[in-house]
Amino acid sequence: MTDNMKKDFDVKIDPNNNLAAFQAELDAERDRLFEERRQFEAEKAEKERLAKEAANAAEAGLTSDAALKTQQAAAAAVEAAEQAREAAEKIGRKRSIRSFIRGLILGLIAAAVACFFLGKAYIEKNYGTHTIGEISEDNVIEEHAVGFTAVDFQDAILGEAVGHSELIVMEEPMQLSTTLLKEGPWEWEVFRRAKNITYYGTGVYTVDLSKLAASQIKVDDANKKVTVTVPSAKLQYVNPDYEKIEFEDTDKGLLAFTDIKLTAEEQATLENSVLEEMRTHLSSPDLMASANEFAKMKIWELFQPLVTSVSPEYKVEVIVK
Repeated sequence: MTDNMKKDFDVKIDPNNNLAAFQAELDAERDRLFEERRQFEAEKAEKERLAKEAANAAEAGLTSDAALKTQQAAAAAVEAAEQAREAAEKIGRKRSIRSFIRGLILGLIAAAVACFFLGKAYIEKNYGTHTIGEISEDNVIEEHAVGFTAVDFQDAILGEAVGHSELIVMEEPMQLSTTLLKEGPWEWEVFRRAKNITYYGTGVYTVDLSKLAASQIKVDDANKKVTVTVPSAKLQYVNPDYEKIEFEDTDKGLLAFTDIKLTAEEQATLENSVLEEMRTHLSSPDLMASANEFAKMKIWELFQPLVTSVSPEYKVEVIVK
């Protein structure tokens, strides 16, 4: 007990007072001493706690002021509640019990606030923040806890689709045989000449994705599915391979002695006729259906990685119309 404390103690105690007054003064002085000791211990515990919290924050890598302050606030709230409980047990008075209850309530409120800021800091650190700009009324947006929206899927797909105006989805090789006839005088068979020619070519089927719109990309959050509706495949062109043309020997009549020779005009007419026949064959319903099936697979391979990069849980479904 310090000299000042002793002095105050001697002044406040009056031997001439009755026993009840003396006991009351004694109790008041004891409470004051307990309070000073509690404050001293609280200050000491606070310094130790701050040092411990700083060491823990450094070890965990949480160097931001916001994280340190929220942790200190949470620890202070718990410390205040604990100190209030200890004071109530030591003193054992109604006044201390009321202080404990008040401190506990304040501690719970402070802890709730601290948990809120800690949770916010944790989400920002691990998932980042996501800002949604102005969107059209046609887009239905749902913000997810992980930070992505339906527009994220649409933007990823549309960004890739714009560069594929002629996405090749299937190539179909084919060959076409035709017979070239040259009649002799009076169309007699003895003067007739015939030659079989085989042409080779490849049909190229494409899908135009450059005009894909956001309205053609639907996001089903319940089933974790992104549906993309694309136009049907079309036969873009036929690529003939003139280096592979096969000519058979000319079949000549008894009085036909020369080979078949075509003029430039006859050669062009023959090639156009062959290309048109190839185009007709390659445009058959069976081949167009096959091209659409290949289109689904090709477009799925193109868009699925983009959707996975937004959320691995979502799968792409391609519809051809």
